[in-house]
Amino acid sequence: MKNKARIIVCLLLAAAVVFMTMAAAVPKRSYHIHYDSAVTVENGKAAPEFQQSVMEIKKGGSYKIAADWYENEMPGFMTGFSMTDEEGNVVYSIAGALLKFDSAALDLAGGRYVCRFDYLCSESDYKAYAQVHGISGETAGMSGLFRDGSWEMDYALKVFECNKWKEVVVIACGLLLGLILAAVILTLARKTDAKATSYDERQIAVQGKSYKCGYFTMLAYTGLIMAFSSYLSGIAETGVLLLIGIILGTAVTVTGLILQDAYFRLDENRRFYGIFFTMITAVNLAIGIGNIIGGNAAVNGKISFAGTANLLLGIFSGYVLFLLLIQYIRDRKESAESITYD
Repeated sequence: MKNKARIIVCLLLAAAVVFMTMAAAVPKRSYHIHYDSAVTVENGKAAPEFQQSVMEIKKGGSYKIAADWYENEMPGFMTGFSMTDEEGNVVYSIAGALLKFDSAALDLAGGRYVCRFDYLCSESDYKAYAQVHGISGETAGMSGLFRDGSWEMDYALKVFECNKWKEVVVIACGLLLGLILAAVILTLARKTDAKATSYDERQIAVQGKSYKCGYFTMLAYTGLIMAFSSYLSGIAETGVLLLIGIILGTAVTVTGLILQDAYFRLDENRRFYGIFFTMITAVNLAIGIGNIIGGNAAVNGKISFAGTANLLLGIFSGYVLFLLLIQYIRDRKESAESITYD
């Protein structure tokens, strides 16, 4: 027991060090602008014609621009966004009726920048704006977009520091924290008074078959994704499709392992795992449902990885919990029958 507590303390100390490293690597500088704008278009003219603010970037460096006016009613105009430096140079511009985007990394000097949203009420307005700002001026599919009316628009703009090496450190620390957490969970789940500490021969045989089934499931799924990639790429982000494949393969594997009593080692506490999967399921489903309610499950008409990953993982962990419940009922029934027979 003392050895187990010592291991957990060491793992928690390691997690604290990794977390502090990750916190130090997270970019600190970010700047925000938010507009709730009522826009009225009458006879092809918008009132107001534009909105703008001055953003002061205190220190030069590599930054990304993220803007979002996607979660609005489709307006009768297009919005052109531009960011201009103190010398009048446009450092970034884009236009669309409803948009949510992240720019590539931009080298921005410290100083004041004008962030402007222009309301473009006709094809000619859009083409003129596109020509001045050097963006694509194609108007295909815009027929019927431009019209008179009034709309409540919500605009959010964020300019944040980016550094690829810091991003690598943050990702690596996140993965390491995950491994440490897994080690803590496995340590807590071990029975210190168990007579055996490994899988028996029957469990090892079942594991081989289950892993094989999971492998071929992932192989078949990957083949289908490749065959229908041109269609599926327009429905969901690549991360979503890959995660579904991992979940399917893992689900097939754990189904055989749990239902044939080959999932747990002889020294592992099953009740602890039941509690753990209950907590994981509740947290992931809560976050996933929150993302759906908040409108983050889809971005630009495609299922988003960031908005649906928790939901998918919650469904998977809920399935594992369901399998554990089935096996628990089976074990109780077999135990009762054994007592009755005796």
